[in-house]
Amino acid sequence: LRQYSSVTIFRKPDRRIFQDTLQKLNIAPEQAVMVGDRIREDIRGAQKLGIKAVLKRGINNENKNVNDIPVIRSIAELPDLIQNWPT
Repeated sequence: LRQYSSVTIFRKPDRRIFQDTLQKLNIAPEQAVMVGDRIREDIRGAQKLGIKAVLKRGINNENKNVNDIPVIRSIAELPDLIQNWPT
């Protein structure tokens, strides 16, 4: 299920946007995965709550150094990444 930040009154990286989404989905942080293209807002915001986060590479973040963040170039890569989540 996808949840877009534009449907809430909060803006990333405000933790309430992530908490609101978890509540709507009725899941715990460790059951969720955040896929985003912005490190500070999407990735670090989610990680602060214990949500796994994945950076989707794109034009806006092509040259960002992200040694501690799993990276995909296509959403099609996500299922394999989740199954083989880095430790």
